[in-house]
Amino acid sequence: MSHSATTPRPFCDASMSMTMYMDGFRSPLLAYLFHHQPDASNTTTTTTTTSAPPPCLNFLFRGWTLNTPTKFLTAMGMVILLGIAVEVIAAMRSGNAIPSYFLCHRRRRHRTLTPCQRIMIKSAVVGSHVLQALAGYVLMLAAMSYSVEMLGCVLMGLGIGHATCFE
Repeated sequence: MSHSATTPRPFCDASMSMTMYMDGFRSPLLAYLFHHQPDASNTTTTTTTTSAPPPCLNFLFRGWTLNTPTKFLTAMGMVILLGIAVEVIAAMRSGNAIPSYFLCHRRRRHRTLTPCQRIMIKSAVVGSHVLQALAGYVLMLAAMSYSVEMLGCVLMGLGIGHATCFE
């Protein structure tokens, strides 16, 4: 497949967008950066290979198609931040990031609270649990895209978050 100097090579094939690669792990960024290099021996701008670009990934929703390097890098950043957020929520729930009296695990503090305060605290505890579970499942979906970059970002975000929040 030839590309003229004015036609940039597409990052991926948007007509075949999917939520996960069906043939195992792939690296869309590396394929884009290194697989289609211009042929230096030819004066016209042709590529050394004729293979088509890989299918585009849909990030969580059909409308969020990662069809440019910028969109893909943005999604990678979002996955890293979500991984950090999971660990921050875990630290909050375990009492490492906020005072434990807020979570109301001490009986002596529990007796001094009004029923309304108890409900609010219980709602915060349950809400943080649900939020952590939801964020974890979204990270799982990112890892299940079978993109090497997305899996790396999941691990990086969880690692940064854990190193930041826990000793």
